[in-house]
Amino acid sequence: RLQANRPSWQYGFRKKCSTILPILGVQAEMRSKRACFAWRVAVFMDFDKALEKVWHPSLLIKLGPAGRCPYNISTSYLQDGCVRAQFG
Repeated sequence: RLQANRPSWQYGFRKKCSTILPILGVQAEMRSKRACFAWRVAVFMDFDKALEKVWHPSLLIKLGPAGRCPYNISTSYLQDGCVRAQFG
């Protein structure tokens, strides 16, 4: 159900694609900027069909008490299969 909405760069959520590919890309970028002394954080999550097997309205109701951030991230992912965040 969500497969059609996933962007091509989401390797870990596609058949025959591994999360190791974007990890290697992040590693290469960090090596190229080694002298910049900047912090970089990456989060890779793999729900492997978990969200396709749960009733979405019930999930969002249960996430409500967890706070606004988890609720908004989950709502965004369930709507278009993509979550982007920028901090700082």
